[in-house]
Amino acid sequence: MAQTAAGILGDLRIAKHFDVRASDLSGGQMKLLELGRTVMGEPRLLLLDEPTAGVAPALAYSIFEEIARLRAEAGLSFLIVEHRLEILFDFVDKLYVMNLGQVIAQGSPAQIAADPLVREVYFGE
Repeated sequence: MAQTAAGILGDLRIAKHFDVRASDLSGGQMKLLELGRTVMGEPRLLLLDEPTAGVAPALAYSIFEEIARLRAEAGLSFLIVEHRLEILFDFVDKLYVMNLGQVIAQGSPAQIAADPLVREVYFGE
């Protein structure tokens, strides 16, 4: 089990912090640690609620790169609730966009980006 954990920390590029208390990690490092903890349970599907909330854009992108890597290498599926569409568009196959509890659009990133209702609701256009 310890070897598995060490391997996951290495894959997530936080192995150098193995002896640091989670509460002493940066926000982004903590998000990666949380992702690593969930992967330890060998799930097939992960439900993530705003995995990049409060994280700087560059690190948020890195977190999604790790999610994409886990998807490709471990065959994991993800259902992600995220408000940062600009990051999601580079990593997802399909999106469902909600407003006031209703699905207002669904489709590929290109379809969502071109949807007039989504543009109005989310971008004020």
